[in-house]
Amino acid sequence: MKKIGIGFLITIFLLGMAGCGCSKTNEPKPEENKTHGNTNEGVIKDQELGDLKFTNTALVMEDGMSRLTTLVTNNSDEDIQVETFDIIVKDVNGNTIVVLQGYVGGVVPKREIREVVTECSIDLSHATNIEYSIRNE
Repeated sequence: MKKIGIGFLITIFLLGMAGCGCSKTNEPKPEENKTHGNTNEGVIKDQELGDLKFTNTALVMEDGMSRLTTLVTNNSDEDIQVETFDIIVKDVNGNTIVVLQGYVGGVVPKREIREVVTECSIDLSHATNIEYSIRNE
């Protein structure tokens, strides 16, 4: 009887260690946060428009949304009035995907830097070029 009890305990122990034969690898994994960046040279390159310089550009997509961040620097010795500026996002064929609006606060003071963050609900993973255009309305 003692042998049967020990055999039973060993069997239970081995089944517990091995599991019941089902694998958790077949279970679907929860959806992970899909964040990725667009590193195309035409998107992230530094650009100048008059006395304004656009640098450190980053285009990040997350869950179908796109966020463009860029630093706008006034390299002149005078304040520059900038109501808004257009951010023209283009594809590989030069076609405009979307025109975003950037806002720097109305004025970029002399020798200062402003961070501009613009978001849109379009996935811009396939964008290959960005152009800036100042709009003083």
